[in-house]
Amino acid sequence: MTRLMKISALTISAFILLIILTAAILMIFVNPNRFKPQLSQYVKTQTGRDLRIDGDISWTFFPHLGLKVIDAQLSNPEGFPNQPFAQINEADVKLALLPLLKKQIVAQQLTLKKLQLNLVKNKAGAVNWQIMLAQTATHNPQPVSAVQAAAAPLYMNIAKIGIENSGVNYWDQQTDKQFAIKHLGFDSKEVGFNRLFPVHLKFQANSNQDDTKAEFNLAGKLKLNPERQNYQFSSVDLGVDLTGNNLPNRKIHIDINTSMAMNEQSLAVKPLKIVLDKQTTLSGEFAKNLKNQLITFNFTIPELVIPTS
Repeated sequence: MTRLMKISALTISAFILLIILTAAILMIFVNPNRFKPQLSQYVKTQTGRDLRIDGDISWTFFPHLGLKVIDAQLSNPEGFPNQPFAQINEADVKLALLPLLKKQIVAQQLTLKKLQLNLVKNKAGAVNWQIMLAQTATHNPQPVSAVQAAAAPLYMNIAKIGIENSGVNYWDQQTDKQFAIKHLGFDSKEVGFNRLFPVHLKFQANSNQDDTKAEFNLAGKLKLNPERQNYQFSSVDLGVDLTGNNLPNRKIHIDINTSMAMNEQSLAVKPLKIVLDKQTTLSGEFAKNLKNQLITFNFTIPELVIPTS
């Protein structure tokens, strides 16, 4: 047994040493920027869109497999505005090497800086994000058997996720309605399945329909179980600040506290508490049966207190 353990230890050590040597050789002799044309051609073949990387691509290998891409953009398909569908100033991903051999995603960091999405519904009713997803499916995926699923359970552990100074534009060309999300920031840590992890999201939003602007600040704890399709969002605190000429005193502040749970059959939001300008409180619960779309709710609504100028 001792001899077997020594052989196993030597084998593992040799394997790790081989990975380190291979990584060192690649870092010294291979410039990842050489693969830009091949990467762009692959994206063009799979999606019909143009991928342009104006900045550098760099990588690290040990103890984490890291990839950083600077200044990249993906074009719109035909029939949409001549603007990028998506563009990003910097994307930085760092994955642990050894868990990848077990088909596990263990990441130290996932950071996106100045990500901008331009979502469009054109006059024909087509949307630019669905076309991309449809064109990437070049073959029918093979179904995964129950035995295979049990043998390879989903596993994810991402130490840190950050999205900084990003935004989303949406344009419905049929109605000429436009919405914009700006200054979007998101951060989370210890992200994984079947455990609670904190999330924080904030952004500003406005539309071309009126001068009303909104600022959202959301915090809570999320739990994901994709195998059983169970999802929980607990200890949710959402603050909303609305400003505009059509509002009392040109501004309203809303605080929402709740917890949510969803599975294949139902969505439950309870308890739910909404406070308007720290004066008027609405409380209750809300539920929806996802099978028959039946909605049930129970709310206590006091007499509204509307601020006067």
